[in-house]
This record gives sequence, structure tokens and C-alpha cells, in this order.
Amino acid sequence: MALTKLPRNAIGTGAIDNTKIEDGTIQAVELSGTLPETKLATSTITNAKLSNSTISFRGTSRALGDSFSLQVDVDWQSVQTVGFTAAVGKGYFINTTSGAITVTLPASASIGDTNSNN
Repeated sequence: MALTKLPRNAIGTGAIDNTKIEDGTIQAVELSGTLPETKLATSTITNAKLSNSTISFRGTSRALGDSFSLQVDVDWQSVQTVGFTAAVGKGYFINTTSGAITVTLPASASIGDTNSNN
């Protein structure tokens, strides 16, 4: 059975130093004072310890921890207040306070279109 708590005064002053504590065994909240970082248990898991160390964004596999930019799917336009022809890849806010507005869809529009890569 693992030792979870020592009684007060169970260890003499100076009896434990860095060499007597296994790396990753002490939680930061359990510590009073200072201790080298290597002795503290952390919640960080290295990619090598994961069974799947990648994630997919928009069909592209990326390693966990990688930096990359996501492209914007929709180019938002200013508020439309009169009739207009919509274009693939553009998003529109429509203000109908003054009345109905006719929006003409592109000739090749398909359900779910958000950008020209669809």
C-alpha cells in the first residue's frame, strides 16, 4: 500500500533532499516551500504517451502540439439593405427593416456551399 500521509515530525529536518524524491511524485498543491520542477507531478502528457497523437482539421492530419492557421470559410460582407446577387464564399447579414429583399443565388449554388473549395 502506498504511503499517503506522514505523521507530524515523522521525518527529521533536512532528512529529505532532491535525491530522495522520485521525479513526478508530488502535486504542486501538496507542497509548502520550493522544490525543483522535476519532482512535481504534472497533468501534462507527452505526445509519445498517447495512443493517437494527431488530430484532423478539415481533412488534414496535424500532430498534437503543432501550430497552424485555420482558413476562414466565409468572407463576411457588410449589412445588405437592398436586393443583391450572392456569391459563393461570402456571408451576408440582411437588414429587412425597410421591407423584403430579393437575394439571387449563384447559378451553380449547392446546398451547404460556404466556399469555392466545396
